[in-house]
Amino acid sequence: MVNRIKDNKITKDFKDNVNTWIITIQGEVNELKTTTDDLYIDADENTDNINHNYELIIQLKDEIEELKQEINAIKLIQILTLKNHKNEFLEVIKNKQEKQSGASKIQA
Repeated sequence: MVNRIKDNKITKDFKDNVNTWIITIQGEVNELKTTTDDLYIDADENTDNINHNYELIIQLKDEIEELKQEINAIKLIQILTLKNHKNEFLEVIKNKQEKQSGASKIQA
């Protein structure tokens, strides 16, 4: 009977130890599962952010291209304006020279 009580105590201790291990292992597995789920959520969020950043980069490239075209158009307008001013300036000089040469002929 004493042996049976000892055996029951040993069995009970063993059973308690196994239950404690199982509870500990289940807790660690659940913790790992939670961590893994968080990692998947973070990975999905990062992927979404990366895709959004690529969309923004493409949009900015398009805007830069439009700005380049606008700058080129402004440059062309400036060139044409300078040519017109140059032609007007040359016309004024030509008229002055003609007046001076006409005045010189009258005095001579």
